[in-house]
Amino acid sequence: MSELIITQEKLLRMQELCDANLLNHVFDVVRVIHTQESNYWNVTTFLHNENAISLIDKVQVVSLFIYVGGRVDLDSNFRTFIEWHRLWNYMLEHRYISDNDYDFLNNHWMENDRVERKE
Repeated sequence: MSELIITQEKLLRMQELCDANLLNHVFDVVRVIHTQESNYWNVTTFLHNENAISLIDKVQVVSLFIYVGGRVDLDSNFRTFIEWHRLWNYMLEHRYISDNDYDFLNNHWMENDRVERKE
């Protein structure tokens, strides 16, 4: 199971900016650990494991975590992201996401200052 290490402040911010149903689905498959200072998530397991959450929605939530100030590792500790657009570029280059997914992220991510499920 993937572990999201997050402060209460960042968690509340994510809850303000993300569709509650989407975030609840994520929290069903991710162990949330509250800390005083750390905001870190190794997302490899979360992104690679199959469950009811689409990959593009997983990417949106991971991007939101980065947006609120978290640090993300993917595939190894050599791939650390602190900017969501670099994560998107990496995922496109390595064919985790399609060109259409990438276009969606660039054109619709955080539309109306809120992350919604991709329909």
